[in-house]
Amino acid sequence: MRRASTRLPGGLGVSLVAIVMAAVGCSEPEPGETADVLRTATAAPLYAWLQHGAAGLEARAIVNAGTPCPQVDVDGVASGMTERADAGAEFAVVSCTAPVSGSAGSISVGAQNLPAPSAAPQRILVLGDSGCRMTAGWYENCDGSGTGVPWSFIAAATAAAAERPDLIVHVGDYVYREAECDTTEQPGCAGSPWGDKWTTWEADFFAPSRPLLDVAPWIVTRGNHEDYGRNHLGWLRFLDGRALVPADLTDAGCPRFSAPYKVAFDEVDFLVLNTATDPNASGLDPSAQTRYTEDFSQAAGLVTAGRTAWTVTHRPFWGLAPDWQDPSSLGVADTTLQAAIAGMPGGAWPPDVEMALAGHIHLLETLSFRDGRPHQVVSGDAGTAQDAAITAEAIARNPQVFTQLGIAPDDFQSYHDFGYVLLEPATEGGWTVTVKDLAGDVLEQFQLR
Repeated sequence: MRRASTRLPGGLGVSLVAIVMAAVGCSEPEPGETADVLRTATAAPLYAWLQHGAAGLEARAIVNAGTPCPQVDVDGVASGMTERADAGAEFAVVSCTAPVSGSAGSISVGAQNLPAPSAAPQRILVLGDSGCRMTAGWYENCDGSGTGVPWSFIAAATAAAAERPDLIVHVGDYVYREAECDTTEQPGCAGSPWGDKWTTWEADFFAPSRPLLDVAPWIVTRGNHEDYGRNHLGWLRFLDGRALVPADLTDAGCPRFSAPYKVAFDEVDFLVLNTATDPNASGLDPSAQTRYTEDFSQAAGLVTAGRTAWTVTHRPFWGLAPDWQDPSSLGVADTTLQAAIAGMPGGAWPPDVEMALAGHIHLLETLSFRDGRPHQVVSGDAGTAQDAAITAEAIARNPQVFTQLGIAPDDFQSYHDFGYVLLEPATEGGWTVTVKDLAGDVLEQFQLR
């Protein structure tokens, strides 16, 4: 069979296969390899999505080891994706990336179409803490066949995708399968992969997230479950919004901290912060505090006066969490971050920072402040095992936490429901914040300033 060819100006004939292979950075194959090459160049990757990062909007993709990165087609112009991370021990896949214009109207990776980005997103979805917990003494019902509440992230992703958001914000903690399943304690996680490897990342995040990967671009931040020594390899390979340096994947080079960056839209700017490293969430960690003061101050310098800005970080600046052993006892999170904010110029975020988005506490929470601090929204209940409900009795028994936070009990709301948060422009200006459960019922709704 003859190769398809095209005629370039000046009478130069070039094979279509050569064009495809040049686009993906490979040499032209031997004749017997032609069909395989064409299938590879046009096949759908295992997973593909759009992600806003430090350098702008990117298309990301994951393909099997030994498979070249696919082409990305933007408004009819095809180019090759570059390799972000090659396959490695426990990661039999290659991650790929390519810059994409934020004004693109049509985007595909291989045979997979991706949603066009919006310069002015009107429906912004916020969720976090989504993985299925598997650790010594705590095994969640990952496949739904065991005992206790089934893992809810699959249902959460399906319900959230039905909202048809045009931007998705994940506030961290993607993988919770960190120990081998104890089937005597929980048969519902039998056979599950665990540890920082591709099969775990696929089971805990990518496979259940597919409805959301297909519907809108993402902004992501690093959670403490993606910190060094836990699931940092997958985070750096697949999701980190910064360029990957190969040395980052070594034990000596793995970055524990990283500089903030801004993602700007027409109506709001997001300040993306890494607060993964903070081992003492309820006590002061001087080294982390110093670094976070530097990072927060740098982020504050990215704020443009007169433009609305929101922070995106895993650990909340302010929040309440029940004690695991005694749910009637409440603790304040996160005192290290609060001390870091106090060390910023002026001891506070600039007034244009109106909202702080976070997770980490496995509940849905909102905190409002009467002293000008950003409204804190905690969306940490997308699927992982929940924290205990914060009851009226616990609130009454712990007045000191409200004194410490500088708020009244009426300024705090907490919901023991799996769910997510939806942000939409209000008709009278500003933004409406809606807290929803998986049935789509509204738990709380309020308007920002």
